Order: sequence, then C-alpha cells, then structure tokens
Amino acid sequence: MIVIILVSLQPALSEHGSWQDHYTDATGSKCCGIRDCIRTVGRLLERDGERTQIEVQGIPLWMPAASVHNSEDGAFWVCIKHSLDGKKPLRSDDIRCVFIATGT
Repeated sequence: MIVIILVSLQPALSEHGSWQDHYTDATGSKCCGIRDCIRTVGRLLERDGERTQIEVQGIPLWMPAASVHNSEDGAFWVCIKHSLDGKKPLRSDDIRCVFIATGT
C-alpha cells in the first residue's frame, strides 16, 4: 500500500479553523477571511490607548488598538482585507487585524 501525504506549499498562510478565527477587529468583524492571514515580518512600535503603531515589512502603520492582538503561536501575522497587488505601499486601511509576537 502506498500512502501519499500532501503538504501545503504555503505554510505562512492561515485558513479558517486556525486559532485566529475567534478574534475580531475594532468594528467587531472577524479578523480573518478565507486565506487572508499572512505570517510576515513585523513588530510593535508603540501603544497609545486607542491606537497601536506597528511596523510591517519596514512600513510603520497606526492601527486601532482593538484590531491588534497577541499572537498565540509566537509569529507576527497580518490579516488583509483584500488582495494586494504589490504595486501600492501597504496602508492601515488594507489590514483587518494584526497578531504581534510577544516581545516584539
């Protein structure tokens, strides 16, 4: 008997059924849509009560504090609202939620 195991080629992309599913953004909407949470490089810069400044791939962004959560797996994740074409710089409006790695 031959058993074939298929492994995802994109381990840095999260789908529904993962730990991010029970989080919401500042508007009360779910953080993650289908396959839109991406593990990436980022860090926490500053917290200001209602807002949080983060850095995503070298770009500083301000987010509503209620849309920024601690990561449960220790990685930095960004949940985007729509497809990014890579031609425009990333903006806060493009992001639903951010999951920061503790200590970043």
